[in-house]
Amino acid sequence: KKNYQASAAAYAKERVLIIGIIIAALAVGIGTAYLIIRSIVHPMHDAIGLAGRIAEGDLTARVDISGKDETTRLLTSLETMRSTLTAMIGNISDISGSLTMSAQGLAQTTQQVSSGAASQAESASSMAASVEEVTVSINHVSDNAREAHALSARAGELSAEGQNIITHAATEIG
Repeated sequence: KKNYQASAAAYAKERVLIIGIIIAALAVGIGTAYLIIRSIVHPMHDAIGLAGRIAEGDLTARVDISGKDETTRLLTSLETMRSTLTAMIGNISDISGSLTMSAQGLAQTTQQVSSGAASQAESASSMAASVEEVTVSINHVSDNAREAHALSARAGELSAEGQNIITHAATEIG
């Protein structure tokens, strides 16, 4: 009976020890799983947050990057993408400013050309009016010259008639 009691006591002791080891192993396993999950979930949460802020247009968002695992590489890639997008948008902004200045210069040049064209059109219109006036004057001079010619021809006829009369009168007197 002593052997049985000793065996039962040893069995109980071993059972408690095995249960203790199982509980300790479970605690260590749960703790390790928690740390592993946390080491994956926390950086993934940071990556998702950074990607979301970038998607919303917030290119000033930054995240602390530490470690050498895959999630750290993902965060590093997202940070590189953010800084590249920031640089690209800065370049686009500079180019659009340059383009705006060029467009303003082109608008000023166009305005000057338009003013020059309007001035030339006004000069051409003025010249056309002057040519019209000269044409009217030439027509008027031409009309006056015809009248003068007609009057001169009439005066020549009258002079010839007068000479005939004088010649006739001189013949009758003489």
